[in-house]
Amino acid sequence: MKNLSILLSLLIVLSAVLCGCGGGSQSSTADKTPLTIDRDKSYNYNTREIWCDNNGKKIYGVAYIPETEQKVPLVITCHGLGTNHESGVGYAKHYAEKGIATYCFDFCGGTKSGDPNKSDGKSTDMSVMTEVSDLEAV
Repeated sequence: MKNLSILLSLLIVLSAVLCGCGGGSQSSTADKTPLTIDRDKSYNYNTREIWCDNNGKKIYGVAYIPETEQKVPLVITCHGLGTNHESGVGYAKHYAEKGIATYCFDFCGGTKSGDPNKSDGKSTDMSVMTEVSDLEAV
């Protein structure tokens, strides 16, 4: 299961790199300049709890934000079955130190096991489609 989580995280990063990290809003040509990452630089970062809404259900997450005034790319991590947002913390810290903002969130319903899920919902109401909806809302 851990390998599946790692694979999913890598696919998300690859998708963000190939598709860009922008949303659906229109932007000027200046905003389309590719972002570059200085691999030798190390950033301090801050964390911030951020709640999102998905059709009245609250989604909990933590953002890891590099301390810089420049625009940075964003990676959104998704947890695997039986885990929560904390499964992506190691990746988030590493990315933030390299200048990449990261958001780790709990799917609505999340998990019934040890680590608590802070998002709304019950695990028995979860499906692949509700997870897709949660990710789109985030």
